[in-house]
Amino acid sequence: MHILLSGALGVNATDGTRIAELFPITSVGEMGVIAGEPRTATVVAHNRASVFDLSKIKLEVLLKKYPDIGFLIYRNVIGLLSERLNNTN
Repeated sequence: MHILLSGALGVNATDGTRIAELFPITSVGEMGVIAGEPRTATVVAHNRASVFDLSKIKLEVLLKKYPDIGFLIYRNVIGLLSERLNNTN
């Protein structure tokens, strides 16, 4: 999972079609890290971008050491995924 801190990212479908633009502060790749799902799109930086990388292993360590922070991460990811789902309908 990557959290976009600055810059902008484009999300492209597997056929190369641009399907979304992302701006700070948002995340990508959360389904892969949390649910183990394969990626469904490619993310490309438009220009210089800063991201915070949170691998599955790092997330698991964080959840064990700081469960309160883990709760906040999951709550925010659920909100983000819910918003994205609503925007597709």
